[in-house]
Amino acid sequence: MNNEGFKGDKLTYPEGTTLWVLCNDRFMSGWGKAGGVINTLIFPCKDLAQANIVADNARRRGDQKYVRIVSNAPRLRDGHYYQVKTAEEYPLWYKYGAF
Repeated sequence: MNNEGFKGDKLTYPEGTTLWVLCNDRFMSGWGKAGGVINTLIFPCKDLAQANIVADNARRRGDQKYVRIVSNAPRLRDGHYYQVKTAEEYPLWYKYGAF
């Protein structure tokens, strides 16, 4: 699945998504498709327990900052490149204590 883009692009989330974990990836920001902008990762979650696991894993990584859990689908803003990371494609992020 190629589920990424900028403000104005349409991102999709798995059915049953109720929460989203967002974080800014310091390593990937500023180059490649995110050249000159902030690379923001979006992790769709089915419940608070899963969102807490993903957020905890993101906080344990030195390359992620501004980790937050939101209850509404993220609004895409100027100056950001967004990438959706699902449990099927990035299972380690959704595994307790993976990082």
